[in-house]
Amino acid sequence: MDPGASLVWNHGFPTSINGSSISTNPVKAPDIRFSSCRFRKQYSRKLLNLLDHVLFTRNNVDEFHFVPYTQSLLDSDISDKTIHVQKSIIDLFNYLIDETQYLINQITQLIECTMYKRIPELSIFLKDLTNNLDIAHRTGEWRSIVNKASTMPIDNIPSSLDYCQLRLQTDIHLNNLCFINNF
Repeated sequence: MDPGASLVWNHGFPTSINGSSISTNPVKAPDIRFSSCRFRKQYSRKLLNLLDHVLFTRNNVDEFHFVPYTQSLLDSDISDKTIHVQKSIIDLFNYLIDETQYLINQITQLIECTMYKRIPELSIFLKDLTNNLDIAHRTGEWRSIVNKASTMPIDNIPSSLDYCQLRLQTDIHLNNLCFINNF
């Protein structure tokens, strides 16, 4: 693109009025592929060059050249030139905002993609966690029953809970614990 060419905005991308331009729109040019590093470097330079071009080129500086005091300027001329420069700067910043948002979206997608590859499937993780919690709970119940049985003297077992029932509960819980550990 010619550095002195006037630009118009076409779908959020600057396009030269006089000449052809290369579209970076993925819909119009789906075959464009960039590695993230090359993409970042290329767009950083492109954005900085565009900013330098709009703010510091001779075309925009010449809009406000000094006029000899004997020559007068109409207020409308100054106003038109001011509006033109302001519009150029506003368009540039809108373009920079669009490009920044696009880069943020690309980085977000890259991070999300790599995170999904690093983290195991959530359902498998939750299933393992649930099994571990269930084992811990059953182990706690078993310990409670064994501790209770070991602290009671045999001749002091209340009539509502005789030792056989307590042993049966312990065996059931122990079998459940072994059954869970086999999976």
